[in-house]
Amino acid sequence: MELYIIIAIISYLGLSLNGVIDKFLLKAGIPEPDVFAFYIGVLGGLTIVLIPFGFAVPNMSIFALAMVSGIAFVYALVAMFESLKRADSSIVLPALGAIIPVVTLVMSFFWIEDQLNLSEVLGLAFLVSGSLLIARATSKKTGKTNWMYWAVLAGSLFALSFTSSKLVYLDQPFISGLIWIRLGGVAGAVSLLFSPLIRKKIFQVSELALKPTGILFF
Repeated sequence: MELYIIIAIISYLGLSLNGVIDKFLLKAGIPEPDVFAFYIGVLGGLTIVLIPFGFAVPNMSIFALAMVSGIAFVYALVAMFESLKRADSSIVLPALGAIIPVVTLVMSFFWIEDQLNLSEVLGLAFLVSGSLLIARATSKKTGKTNWMYWAVLAGSLFALSFTSSKLVYLDQPFISGLIWIRLGGVAGAVSLLFSPLIRKKIFQVSELALKPTGILFF
């Protein structure tokens, strides 16, 4: 089995665990999706501690792509958390598993000129079909449908973030690319402060960092 497949499986296991924890925190700890996304975006700035291990200054186009990737990621989190708040993680995560690959494939085709062979297209079709069937069946049982609008928005923004990050990593060493993309996430988090309502909610929940739910968040 190819190494990237093993890494991808491990990544999906981590994302699944993360999704369950996110759902719990949205119920018991940090109930506001935009506040949740803000703190994740800001904490991404901690990647600057990796500067001694590899850092390079990119050209303006790569810098812009890193900012787009980071900002899109933060806003994708807002949409995903909103979707998780409205529906179970067992519904939302499979739906995202269907939306993200399709939108990423379209964006990659035009931006990176990635092309899939027949077996890869069939694999993608099975992945999307299975994810949609799971989401649809679970959605019918619960009667929840309004979560899907947020899931589609989240999936599209995640796809934008992943595609632009691919372009950054093609130009930058991994650690350097990661740092710049996470700094883009910080910019995305800071942009949320321009909304007086979000700014008020962020300061209202800041004390949660001292509670057990805050520890789970970190």
